[in-house]
Amino acid sequence: MKKLFLITLFSVATYIAHAQVCLKTDSVQNAELKLFNTINATKDRFVLLKGQSEKIKLKFIKESLKICNECTHTEVTTYYDEIRKGKSTGGKYVLTYKENQYEMIYTRPTDTKNFVFSGSAKPEHCTW
Repeated sequence: MKKLFLITLFSVATYIAHAQVCLKTDSVQNAELKLFNTINATKDRFVLLKGQSEKIKLKFIKESLKICNECTHTEVTTYYDEIRKGKSTGGKYVLTYKENQYEMIYTRPTDTKNFVFSGSAKPEHCTW
């Protein structure tokens, strides 16, 4: 039990420590986003889409933690609302972190189409 607790603590600390993560998608050519942690006590984040200059605020909704008893990883899933000009757009983001890999699913509010971005937390993936 102590080993599982330490593995979980390390996984969550690693997830929180990544200040900037770059993710790519196959569904839109050359589409990339940068995910930024906030420095304050909220769990809000920001994303910046490649080619745009304005960061989009992601308002924290909830977080779930899935612990794997037979393995050495923990899965953290966080849910966000998209905020622009101080108001919710209806856009939804779901961020999953597992085994040093990120997956972010964005649901566009106009047609509920999903866009899946993924990548690791390696700084060399942020080339722009």
